[in-house]
Amino acid sequence: MSNSEEIRKVISDFEAQTSRTSPLSVRLTAFDYICGIVSEEAGQNLILTNKKLLDNVIDAVQPSDVSLSTMAIKTLINLSASNDSLSQTIIAHDKAINTLTAEALNPKSDICNNSSMLLRNLTTNMIICHQYYEHLKSKTDVTIFSFIDAFFDGTYEKETTTHISNILRNLMQCPDVRRILSEKREVIKKFTSFLSPVARNDVRYEASLGLMHNLCWQKELHEWLLTDNSVGILTRLLEPLAGPEEFDDDEMEKLPIELQYLPGDKKREPVAEIRKLLIQTIHRLTVTKFGRDFIKDNGAYYILRELHKVEEHPGVMNVLESCIYCLIQDIEDKDDLDKVEIPSDIEEKLMKEHLEIEKEVTDKEKSLNVSPE
Repeated sequence: MSNSEEIRKVISDFEAQTSRTSPLSVRLTAFDYICGIVSEEAGQNLILTNKKLLDNVIDAVQPSDVSLSTMAIKTLINLSASNDSLSQTIIAHDKAINTLTAEALNPKSDICNNSSMLLRNLTTNMIICHQYYEHLKSKTDVTIFSFIDAFFDGTYEKETTTHISNILRNLMQCPDVRRILSEKREVIKKFTSFLSPVARNDVRYEASLGLMHNLCWQKELHEWLLTDNSVGILTRLLEPLAGPEEFDDDEMEKLPIELQYLPGDKKREPVAEIRKLLIQTIHRLTVTKFGRDFIKDNGAYYILRELHKVEEHPGVMNVLESCIYCLIQDIEDKDDLDKVEIPSDIEEKLMKEHLEIEKEVTDKEKSLNVSPE
């Protein structure tokens, strides 16, 4: 028997063994093997290049047998981590998507964590994320607020909460989702509550920061976010970037009261990725004239100036310099920063920064995709 014939036989056997018509014991054995081989490229290709076998794996995503479904979902997590065409196939499978959504939103489900991890992978791609949102819109029992409720629910495991947070961040790539959330100001306040220093160790801190960063694409929110004392977004964004520096009286008086006379042992946010996201969110708020003026008048430049003196991470330094530029230049009295004529070299740098801001969530999630053992 030739090598190609052997491969065809192996595939044919797998197709039969993973089919719904096979006994459960046979399916479990086959899926156990498949779940093991997809960690290698050859195993991934074996599944991805055989539609019937792949359909059988997707079809096994159902809650009736936890062991079978767990192995099927783990297989798909491995396969979807770097394969957008597969993600498209899974999204088109209504039954599997319904199961994944329902189980991800059920903290008592044995496949809750794996389901939410797979949905996180699937929604990383912007196009597929939009398709998933369209699927949610067609449902009557699940909405974007189902995921928001899960985000605030304290009964989920820490890892699952992280996955749900990332699903929400991915969904906020959709303008419709940002628009809907921008009208729910009490929900936004709940997100900002996780940006306080006391919540810094909560798994929802970085997620809330990412969600607020995305919401800042809604320019109509800027004035409310900056001026509502119960939100206090600028103070929440600047506080982690502040160090123990002392300012002269004129500079100190400009700072928000909470940021004046910080203790001598005040530490800056140690994680570069979070510092970058904090600065990007401030930068996004400078797009409107109101935002620029408010941020200038509240002394943000002084804190960013001191950060610039000690920042060592090149990625953070890049966005920091772009943000500082927006604050120190005499920009024309226009509402939209993108319409302001600025030197070509600076314009190129700012455009790069705006593109980084827009793609930050997508790029980060791709780098964080992980597959279970």
